[in-house]
Amino acid sequence: MQKLKILLFYRYDRYYNKDEWLHLHFAKAISEHPEIELKIYGLYIEDIYPNLMLMPYSSSIVMEDILKKFSPDVIIGMTKARLFREYNPKQSFKGNLWLPSGWHNARAIPKIILEEDYFCEENDDWYKEYNIDLILQRHYSQAIREVTFNEKPKHIWFPFSVDAEIFKPSKELRKNRICFVGANGATYYIHRRKAINCLRTNNVPLDIFANNEKIGKEYIKCLQEYNCHLNGSLIYNTTPAKMFEIMACGSVLLTSENEDLKLLFDEGSYVTYNEYCSDLLAKANKILKDETYRNNIIEKALRSIQSRHTHKIRVNELLDIIKREFNL
Repeated sequence: MQKLKILLFYRYDRYYNKDEWLHLHFAKAISEHPEIELKIYGLYIEDIYPNLMLMPYSSSIVMEDILKKFSPDVIIGMTKARLFREYNPKQSFKGNLWLPSGWHNARAIPKIILEEDYFCEENDDWYKEYNIDLILQRHYSQAIREVTFNEKPKHIWFPFSVDAEIFKPSKELRKNRICFVGANGATYYIHRRKAINCLRTNNVPLDIFANNEKIGKEYIKCLQEYNCHLNGSLIYNTTPAKMFEIMACGSVLLTSENEDLKLLFDEGSYVTYNEYCSDLLAKANKILKDETYRNNIIEKALRSIQSRHTHKIRVNELLDIIKREFNL
């Protein structure tokens, strides 16, 4: 059987690599599929996956040089942000785009972007300029935005997933406290700040790590150490990867209400609180005080993740989408 050839473009950040398991571990899972041959081109790939690197990055290399070395059936950009040296979605920053010259003119090869921050985009102008054929949206709310209806590029919902070999429960005794780990300073994190203030004011056992204290392996260990983790959707009604990671690590996900959760996870596998946090205190205390209730949620969460949201499962879905959308 002839393998599907995928060329992935990505900028690995040597100093801010906490998304390694989210992006590059997913890329590795793609490469391990028996029907796929994957190569990666981009900045600093040699630091993480030299065996998958097509060639070392150079600003003098053009798209024609790349295609002479590897003839892909599909091109994938692993988020728009990682196609720029520095990125601000509110501005073009074309001078910081590191893609090889001629990239957007390779029209004969389907181009896909795995997008996780599309809520910052006001329109599809950049994607159209660079001849993107398909945007795989990590958030359902963004996949159905009316601004993109019936226009190229097409949008398809493609939820986050986890590396099940890394995000898994620990055998160590957990702390019977609630933990928040992640960012909460920006305006769109208002649900998180409200919840933190509510729990703190009412003296609920709470640990907070909001200044990058827990990154890389320490972040994963943190998810495994607590009985419950607090999360809050952005004001854009998103379902961030952290939700999946918390559940995969065997901790109760306590998060703000979001209708999209029902599309992702089994009933009873997470706990939600309303936007006013009026029910948060009672729910948080029940999680901490009722071990049977807590363990039942965790069991359902693990089953939901392992049956629907691992990298291996998502790679199979990616292959199905590519075959269906591009007749490959």
